[in-house]
Amino acid sequence: MASSFQSNVDADSDEEAFLLACKLPTSSILPMVVKSNLELNLLEMINNSGPITAAELAKMMSTDSQTTDVVSVDRIVFFLSCNSILDCQAKVVMGFGVERRYALTPAARFLTKGKDGVSLVPLTLMTSAFLNRRDHLKGAVFEGETPFRKAHGMQFYEYMGKDSHFNNLFNAGMANHSTITLQKLFGKYDHFDGILTLVNVGGGVGASFNMIISKYPHIKGINFDLPNVWILHIWSDEHCNKLLKNCHEALPPNGKVIVVEFILPNAPHNTLVAHKVAQLDVIMLGLHNGGK
Repeated sequence: MASSFQSNVDADSDEEAFLLACKLPTSSILPMVVKSNLELNLLEMINNSGPITAAELAKMMSTDSQTTDVVSVDRIVFFLSCNSILDCQAKVVMGFGVERRYALTPAARFLTKGKDGVSLVPLTLMTSAFLNRRDHLKGAVFEGETPFRKAHGMQFYEYMGKDSHFNNLFNAGMANHSTITLQKLFGKYDHFDGILTLVNVGGGVGASFNMIISKYPHIKGINFDLPNVWILHIWSDEHCNKLLKNCHEALPPNGKVIVVEFILPNAPHNTLVAHKVAQLDVIMLGLHNGGK
């Protein structure tokens, strides 16, 4: 017997639920289109040119040996506009039908190089390697197997050591993401003044550290990283407790451990913040045994 809640769903709500369900089988289309746009450099072209038509974009992309299909370009950027990555202004032009001009949304600007040259592009271009493990996610449930290892036959770090292109994308992605995150953090956390020596454990190529030392030049910085020294969210709770306890024991008097991490809410919410944290959690489920 259907519940009273289910029986009271009106036609509009049912239609909305149906459309939402229809997005799920094709959910991989958005990252595929975004990745193609970055490879084609479309977002940078739009960023440099301002509001622009698909025909103008196609002309910029065409070469003496290769002609760009205007209709295909328009279909791709139209799709991005429907997903709030681009803005679109449409008007009827007598004798020519509808003219659409496209511009970047605030979100899309993180996918183009800013004044500091950083963006989320490297992380986005890693999508193909991550998508290879989607068919193995059920293995994490029934077999306790790491989906990435199932898909590639090796652990994440081993794979990075064998695929230089992926390794470079990963390092650039982490450096750029850290730079953007720290820029936001500096506006909310201002407790570096009293620190004389700072050790960045799992600091990668040192992008975060360079920003901190540049802002607080009195700090002596040590950027520490090895293939098996990584951030907390790739480890289980038990490992994290052990790691943090060891860090605490190694601290000098008045020392402190600074942890910058995402926190999964107790209950799921349909918000952008909750989406980001939940997605990262599932990424860790796919990449690392115990990661969360």
